[in-house]
Amino acid sequence: TQAIHAHDIVKHVLGPVARVFAATRTAVNPIEVEDCSAVLAEMADGSLATFSATLGAATEITRLRFVFENVTVESCLKARDFTDAPWTFVAPDAGRQREVDAALRQAPRDLESFAGQFAAFHRTLTEGAKPAVTLADSRRALELVTAIYASARSGEAVELPIGRDHPAYRGWLPPGVEQAGTG
Repeated sequence: TQAIHAHDIVKHVLGPVARVFAATRTAVNPIEVEDCSAVLAEMADGSLATFSATLGAATEITRLRFVFENVTVESCLKARDFTDAPWTFVAPDAGRQREVDAALRQAPRDLESFAGQFAAFHRTLTEGAKPAVTLADSRRALELVTAIYASARSGEAVELPIGRDHPAYRGWLPPGVEQAGTG
């Protein structure tokens, strides 16, 4: 088995997104795009997830936090390299903590970040291993971003997957704005 990398988190931990509600703003920087966002995602299994981003913080961090019944998992705070140690895995009681610690000792170790990405790519090319990220994964990621932009613009929740009949299916530009070079 292979360690779960950051790009696998939604696929392996959270599962498919069923619906999103998002808000975006240009609130901090004098720029032409959003610099703050907040997203509420309802997952297909009924769980909830929140995502937020800002380009206005005094310190730059990335943090993942997963709260389950028997363990809370939190990434390090390193921006763009949050797969590095230390991650914390905290159980609600000493017995469960011993189980979590034992499972972590058994977890496979693998390269992370770009080194891990290229090692996985090499295994795919040379050994026929399944790609770490498939075209279907890429499509779901694009659908999620599309749903976030569509929700932020409409003020309404957006169901996933995004179908061909959705107004944002062919692009994220607001209605009436032409893409450069298409006129």
